[in-house]
Parts: sequence; C-alpha cells; structure tokens
Amino acid sequence: QDIESRLSNFDIDVFNHDPRQEANFPNISGQVCYNQTNFLCLGTYNLTCSVPIVGRYVRLVM
Repeated sequence: QDIESRLSNFDIDVFNHDPRQEANFPNISGQVCYNQTNFLCLGTYNLTCSVPIVGRYVRLVM
C-alpha cells in the first residue's frame, strides 16, 4: 500500500501536561485540535486547530 492510502482517519490532540505520565495512558484524550477523515495526498500540510487551544504536548492518534 502506498502512503497516500494510509494517511487518513486521524486526530491531533493537545495536552497541557505530558500525557505519558498519566496512569491511564494511552487511553487518555486531550483537547481535539484537528480531525482528518479523508485521505491526504502526498505533500506538506499546515493543519490548523478548528478552535484556539493552548498546550505544550501534541499527539497524533490514528
């Protein structure tokens, strides 16, 4: 499978603290910054949060 058919259905979460330090990691949700359901074509993207979110840690969840 090529990369284009694999990069879809993901969320970008933002956290104020390191989520890896939580007892229930990785089953913890941050503030959802971005959700992508469709396939992305090969390229470079600037993904912008749908609402302003302040945080230090970013996680890509597929």
